[in-house]
Amino acid sequence: MPVTEFILPSGPGFDRVHVSVIRFIEVNDKQCRVVTKNSEYFITASLRWFESSLPETQFARIHRRYLVGIHHINHVDEDWLVVGKEDLPVSRRRRLALIRKL
Repeated sequence: MPVTEFILPSGPGFDRVHVSVIRFIEVNDKQCRVVTKNSEYFITASLRWFESSLPETQFARIHRRYLVGIHHINHVDEDWLVVGKEDLPVSRRRRLALIRKL
């Protein structure tokens, strides 16, 4: 069942982060970087866990390393997309599913 917010570690404490402000999530090994407009959070979790926890109508898996908030996408190219000032890769296998969600 999708959640509406996460409690993510931030320095010595924790922040409540609503899913609507999450631009994208990037995984490197088991370390996830959750990126919002104003902050970045780091948490040990799998991308699959985030994917199952987030509303599938609002997020798309675009690559083995990335989940993106579809309402934060500024531009989609053949194998890249732009979220804010970041260029993120889109795998050929996941491109069509992304286009359908847009």
